[in-house]
Amino acid sequence: MKILFTISCLSYGGAEKNLVLVANYLSERHKVIICNFNEHETKQDLNKRIKCFDKNIEETKGKFGWIALRKSQYSFLKEVCLNEEPDIIVSFLPIPNALAVLCGKKLHIPVVISERADPFQQLSKLDRIIHAIYNQADGAVFQTNGARDFYNKKLQEKSVVIPNPVVNNYSKITHDYYNAKKEIVSVGRFEIVQKRQDLLLKASKIVFKKYPEYKVVFWGDGSDEYRLKKLAKELQIEDKVIFAGVTSSVLKKVNQSEIFVLSSDYEGIPNVLIEAMSIGMPCVATDCSPGGAKMLLENGKVGKLVECGNYEELAKKIIYFIENREKEKEYGVYAKKSIERFSYSKIMDQWETYLESIFKDGIKR
Repeated sequence: MKILFTISCLSYGGAEKNLVLVANYLSERHKVIICNFNEHETKQDLNKRIKCFDKNIEETKGKFGWIALRKSQYSFLKEVCLNEEPDIIVSFLPIPNALAVLCGKKLHIPVVISERADPFQQLSKLDRIIHAIYNQADGAVFQTNGARDFYNKKLQEKSVVIPNPVVNNYSKITHDYYNAKKEIVSVGRFEIVQKRQDLLLKASKIVFKKYPEYKVVFWGDGSDEYRLKKLAKELQIEDKVIFAGVTSSVLKKVNQSEIFVLSSDYEGIPNVLIEAMSIGMPCVATDCSPGGAKMLLENGKVGKLVECGNYEELAKKIIYFIENREKEKEYGVYAKKSIERFSYSKIMDQWETYLESIFKDGIKR
């Protein structure tokens, strides 16, 4: 197959990371091309076998208005398709997904979209238009059953659920249950409306009342960092809250703490939770829409699952681990073993098998 991937950019994000994982894997056996709209600086490493077409960066910096920019991106994608003649287009993220479907219909190329977020949170007029276009795709890859169920039956029947993989190098790190610092750790962009770090701060205050020797550590950055620091001060726990910043060695840093917490209201599928589980950390997570954390934690069997927005219950589950250190190890070992079902080779094989099926269906038609 000749596969063309398209995406907004190849920066640090989870969608970008997973596109590159899939593209690099498939490039060993197939011809792979990437059409990069280049909206942010490229930070991902591509296999040398991959041919990458980057849109003119100046055009993505506001030289044109929003509509003109999307038309320009569509024209760029169409030109790459006409020149390269791919057998199938695979797109990641909303705008590339919509443009890929429109382009594929025009050029009679089968298109597989990849939904990386929670569609139940994307309900603007533009989102509804994009979702309607999604329903015309030849196939779709969803991360959870919940996300797939948002779309019409026709697309559901042509789609597949493939979670994110655990990359092999995670297995080189194993959590030290007996020498970890007395810390609760969380990783993510500081964006309260989704990530809900405010929930963890409120839960932490309850934890600190009973166990004042503990601290909470946040790894990441973002626009709401100031608001979270202000909230920590209002809660009078600022001396126990560490904003550690950004690191290129997330797992090594996270591994130093005792308990991993995900407090989001919604996630496509939580990469940070996958990574924490892969090193055997005891994990507490909210049951975020559309069901990624519940799927990963096997409905609470390999980690503690908490109702979204319930900081008192979140505190209770954290305290459970603090007071039951052997349970920390038990849950961590279960988590590490459970996550093997998302091994890199297994997940990549699912991608390849599914794309080949869409390609063969296209030939039949």
